[in-house]
Amino acid sequence: MKHALLAVSALGLALSTAASASVPPPPPGPPPGLPESYEGYATDSLWYAYLFWVRGETVTRREAAYEALRLPGYSSDETAWRTELDGPRYEAVSWWIPHGNLFAFEWVCPVSAGYGDNPEGCLWRYRSAFFTTDAQAVHAIAYDTFDGAAFAARLREQGVAPEAVDRNYRSGFGQQAVVHARLDAMIQTRDVREDTCPGVRDGVEALAAISLPLSPYGPPAGTP
Repeated sequence: MKHALLAVSALGLALSTAASASVPPPPPGPPPGLPESYEGYATDSLWYAYLFWVRGETVTRREAAYEALRLPGYSSDETAWRTELDGPRYEAVSWWIPHGNLFAFEWVCPVSAGYGDNPEGCLWRYRSAFFTTDAQAVHAIAYDTFDGAAFAARLREQGVAPEAVDRNYRSGFGQQAVVHARLDAMIQTRDVREDTCPGVRDGVEALAAISLPLSPYGPPAGTP
C-alpha cells in the first residue's frame, strides 16, 4: 500500500497535468441508422447536446464523489474524525474525457481529542477520486441511453424550439439518474489514514520535498 500510494500521488501529478493540457479528439457521431430528425429536431443536434452533457457529468460526478469524502471541521460525534488542517492537494480535470485526478492530504484529529491547541491523536489522511475507465466507456453510456424520439418530445413539451438546440445546448433529457449511476460505478475513491497505511505520511513528505510549477508556464518571475 505504501508504494502504491506514493505512485498514485506522483503519477497523478504528472498524468493529470498532461490530460488537462491535451487536445480533445473529435466527438463520436450519433448511432447509425437513425432518421435525420425527430419532430423537426435534427438528430445530430440532439445527439451532441446529450453527448456533451454526459461527458461534462464525468467532472461533476467525480467532484461529488471526492467531496463526499471530505471530513467536517467540527462534529458532535465523539467517535468521528474531523479535519484540523488542509495539507497538500492537487485537482486536475478534463472536460472531455474522464482523465484527471483529485487528491488531498489532510491533518485529521479524533473529535474526542477536543478542539484546543495541538489535540492528541492527529494523523495524516489521504483522499482521492478518479475514473477507472476511458472515453469509449463514457461514450457507450450515451449510445446506450440515447432516445431521439423521447428527447424531441421532451423538448417540444418544454417549449424549446428546434433551432435552439445547437452545439452550445446541453441536456440530460431526463436521463440523469441512469447516467449518474453508471458513471458513479466507474469512479474509484480512496480514504486512508496513516495509522492503517504509513505511506500516507511518506506521501506528504515526498510532496513537500519537490518543487512544482504553479502553471504550465512555470513559476512566476522572481520566485526563489
